[in-house]
Amino acid sequence: MSKHSFIYLLIAIIAGVLTGLAPFPFVADLVNFFSQAFIHLLKLVSLPLIFLALVTTSTNFGTFHEIKDIGKQTIKYTILTTLLAAFGALGLYLLMQPRVALPFDAAVVPTTATDGSYWTYLLQAIPSNIIQPFIEHNVLGVLFLAGILSFALLHLPEEHRTPLKTLFNAFYAIIMKMTSWIVVIMPLAVWAFVAVLVKDLQAGISLQGFGVYLGIIVAANLFQAFVVLPILLRRKGIPVYKLAHAMVPALTTAFFAKSSAAAMPVAISCVEKHMHLPQRVARFCFPLCTSINMNACAAFILIT
Repeated sequence: MSKHSFIYLLIAIIAGVLTGLAPFPFVADLVNFFSQAFIHLLKLVSLPLIFLALVTTSTNFGTFHEIKDIGKQTIKYTILTTLLAAFGALGLYLLMQPRVALPFDAAVVPTTATDGSYWTYLLQAIPSNIIQPFIEHNVLGVLFLAGILSFALLHLPEEHRTPLKTLFNAFYAIIMKMTSWIVVIMPLAVWAFVAVLVKDLQAGISLQGFGVYLGIIVAANLFQAFVVLPILLRRKGIPVYKLAHAMVPALTTAFFAKSSAAAMPVAISCVEKHMHLPQRVARFCFPLCTSINMNACAAFILIT
């Protein structure tokens, strides 16, 4: 991340705080519009980017053996970090032993059986037509579609595979160009997000006895971010501060948008531009980890 970009983000944060404190009624509608518009733009490119990144990268690997190797490393890292996040959360839970006072009478709340099962959930990841996962914003469905299409492309004769690779690479270049335009307006989005946050804080948030519970969740995520992941990065010889500084736009987007899929286009752009990660690694691993490597969710679900 460049010095100028960091200064712009800092100015946007300060402007967002001042805007959020402004007493004018129209301000809330204005900042809500800009924040939601930015999230819509990210969602516009996120699923096509996931699909095209996997397809173009898989076909550029050349052989299924290469995909298997990097896929194995990705799955191993995913399982390791998810387990570390879950066990870290469990340790904090056992240490602090929260006693949550529920804001309602649990005895009078009717319980309803939920339909479906894990099999139903897995079945939803298999789309019944090509455009369905994009319409429903089904990330797993997009991953499944990209996987089978990539597998099929790898088994085509070279004379058929080459024009398709060119086509998909061209579409990917278009989506990345759109993403670069979205990154340019990041300070405007941060201004709106911060203003919305300040407005919400002014309105008052009643924790209703959930303070300790929320504190454990935040502590578990901070422990994962500032202790566990830096240790793993150092073991691989990756400079932690340099990586964190390079990923500030992606981290900011993830924090305010609350969506890993929405933040993924910015994350890929940051890691390729500032950390010079090979394209085939970034474009293969990031879409997968966006869906299956959610450390924060592992901590949150276990604590809850």
